[in-house]
Amino acid sequence: EETNNFNEFKRKVIERLDDYKNNINTDIKVISLNLQYHSGVSNAAESDDTIENIYNDVPIHEKIFDLTFQVSSNAFFQVNTKAAEVLYKTIGEWAGIIPEDNDNNNNENESNDDQNNKVNTILDICCGTGTIGLYLSKYVDKVIGIDIEPQAIIDAKRNADLNNITNVEYITGPAERNMDEILSKVEGNCIGIVDPPRAGLHTNVIKALRECESMKKFIYVSCNQKSLVANTAHLCRSTSRSMRGVPFRPTRCAGIDLFPHTPNCEALMIFERADQLPHLLKQDQELLEQILERRRQKKENRLKYMNNKNNTSNN
Repeated sequence: EETNNFNEFKRKVIERLDDYKNNINTDIKVISLNLQYHSGVSNAAESDDTIENIYNDVPIHEKIFDLTFQVSSNAFFQVNTKAAEVLYKTIGEWAGIIPEDNDNNNNENESNDDQNNKVNTILDICCGTGTIGLYLSKYVDKVIGIDIEPQAIIDAKRNADLNNITNVEYITGPAERNMDEILSKVEGNCIGIVDPPRAGLHTNVIKALRECESMKKFIYVSCNQKSLVANTAHLCRSTSRSMRGVPFRPTRCAGIDLFPHTPNCEALMIFERADQLPHLLKQDQELLEQILERRRQKKENRLKYMNNKNNTSNN
């Protein structure tokens, strides 16, 4: 009986969608509708749960800037297209790949320092369907993307072909297990762009980023600021046996509202190596000296208290 009721529900949904399709007076246009089955209790189905197309089995396409993207059911894609364009352009500007809007910018007059610091390779970690890397690909020599979701990588490769982009390469798998392969493909100066899910970066990815000596700077795109804070603590903590490599420091941050009328927003943060920021190193050293001085005074006061207590007892 439940199956019959569910089939009746699907039939009514299809009828309603057909009504919308045939009604020229409505702005509602449904291209395709897929239904995913999940038997557990969760706010999201597992990626390998069965998907059934119940209306118009055609690919879904979306445009960002002048690029066209094909999006699969399980692939991540920003739902606010216009705000996503602002996000991606800001990433390019912060990465030093796209010139900031300035009438005085002139590529013919770039200084030698600009040429030496030019970004040649983008490491697009947690790349999804490849939107960020594909948009920025025309400004660099090479883009290397990696994502743990196989369907997302299939979409990314398809989107590269769809837009005739040839300087991109994609790897399927966890970033923390593939960093050696990724780094072996880097050409010239590189910059990282990480766009993790709400859970944030895996600890092993953070370790891999810290141990990647050629990466002096990366941009973190966060949809969950709680996980961003937790990741920042590990990215910036002092070098130790469990967290090797020169630590990073956040140098710039901004919020971009991709979700109007909700408490959520997308956060951008630049991380740079501490040894590339001498003024911050000096501040760190001064802070460390203040902490050590407070500890010394606390220990000294504790000893005085214990000595006074012993003297009182002896008297």
